Amino acid sequence: MNLQQQRAISLRNHLKATYTQARGNLLLMLVCTALNLLLLATGVEYMILFSATVPYLSMAFGLLAETGVLLIPGVLLSLAIVAVYFLCWLLSKKNPRWLMAALVLFIIDTVCLVAFYILAKDFTGIMDVLFHAWVLYYLISGVRANKRLEKLPPEDVTYVDDFRLENAPAGETVFPTPKEQRTTDWEFDFSTLPHWENRLEIPYIYDAFLPFEKADLLFCVTSVAEVTMLNYRGFFSILENKESPRVVFSFPKGIVGPNLYPSGKEGYLCFEAYCRGKGSVSLLYSVHRKAFAVLERPSGNLAGARFSEDEETVTLVEGNSSSLQFVIDTLTWIPPEQLEETLKSMEKPATD
Repeated sequence: MNLQQQRAISLRNHLKATYTQARGNLLLMLVCTALNLLLLATGVEYMILFSATVPYLSMAFGLLAETGVLLIPGVLLSLAIVAVYFLCWLLSKKNPRWLMAALVLFIIDTVCLVAFYILAKDFTGIMDVLFHAWVLYYLISGVRANKRLEKLPPEDVTYVDDFRLENAPAGETVFPTPKEQRTTDWEFDFSTLPHWENRLEIPYIYDAFLPFEKADLLFCVTSVAEVTMLNYRGFFSILENKESPRVVFSFPKGIVGPNLYPSGKEGYLCFEAYCRGKGSVSLLYSVHRKAFAVLERPSGNLAGARFSEDEETVTLVEGNSSSLQFVIDTLTWIPPEQLEETLKSMEKPATD
């Protein structure tokens, strides 16, 4: 991957994250508005900031009207506005025009808020105005991000076939090819993963994703950057449940290489990690065990991995074609929460 491609991928991921953040702030504003209406209707004299003003004022005027004539129209208007905001949030996931609609509505809401304080000659609501400005900032950023996304060329999402031990030509040791993709269709706020903000400071950052459809898992190596010449590392995370994704494991240190090697039946994933003083070590993740095994090699050089068809063995192959085979059932398996401590215990102290 050349620098121009890396830059395009980094920009696309950043714009997608910005759009996701805009939808998240829209949802937060919607929830706060709904809570405020509920508190108002139940007579609780408390108001949460970070909410829309027009629905609240509409219901408040309806409840305070002495004749009660404005009660039903006021309540209906409030509920209708909240419903429209909800539709904007829900449908903006697939159609960005709905985020633009939410922006227009909230601009009107902000103008009404400012006008209300001016007419009432009450200037104590500065925090409310600031929260409105916060929401406007994210909505505008989301709309602008989408416009920039539309101008980008179509994504080139490619998959590389897995390479198993049986595929190697007779008598030859072939360096395995990793399987990964640079984008993913999983709907998740990836900006919540460790050090995602690095892409705002480092120009050539990209991500590697690999779904295991049978297990409903997504393996991610995010914010991959070149730490030394031709040495790329990122941050490893595992997500589960594509319909409602959540993080089940995240490694906070950027020691993981972007090359991912899956087994043919999606039972195992092998990838590289850096261990201080030892160089590259290979990590093997077992989907069934939900645990890791560390595959050490004397050289510490980078290596690819390939699996036997029955998934009983994994062979590590270095660039010079030297190989080392491991029997999977004989490995020591480490719970995810102990992986960091295990790698740290393997580090060799620096020598003067």
